Amino acid sequence: MRGVKSIGINYDRLSYAVFSPILGVGLIAGITKNDYPYVNNGLFLTLIFFLSVVLAIYFFLKSYNVLIIDSFGIELKYLLFPSKSIKKRWAQINNYAIVRIKREGSRKQISYSRSELWFIDSNDMVLFKTYKKGRTNLNQAIKTIDRFASKAVIDLEKTDTYYSSIGKSKVFYKKPLT
Repeated sequence: MRGVKSIGINYDRLSYAVFSPILGVGLIAGITKNDYPYVNNGLFLTLIFFLSVVLAIYFFLKSYNVLIIDSFGIELKYLLFPSKSIKKRWAQINNYAIVRIKREGSRKQISYSRSELWFIDSNDMVLFKTYKKGRTNLNQAIKTIDRFASKAVIDLEKTDTYYSSIGKSKVFYKKPLT
């Protein structure tokens, strides 16, 4: 079977790539304007500019990933480190969940919301996750996943996702699975 490729963009990391050179230039401008004698030399300012450009390139390359779904399993490759790809076989993946992440701000107002796709093993632990937003041909990828996953889509709504999203605690479902 031919695999389905879905290219994804992590907009959070892409925004870091845009803002890191702006922050570096702002830091350089603040140092030169206030005339700090111990840091206002050419070598230190070049170092700050170099680090901001390196961080911009790092976050830019880290923001793109490719999800490859075929008859053997699922593979998540990053543009920056293709050797650190995540490969899981269908025997390891029991089901998947479309999770709505909500971050609460002050006075219990929702300040941040996004959707993620989590792949869960038979022990209800998260194997890996990926963003839904910014992913090409996601519908075709989910149709392919439906052929191989043993359970249907489970909708979850989480506010504190750190331990469950890195596979350290079990995923609790809204409705019990049948």
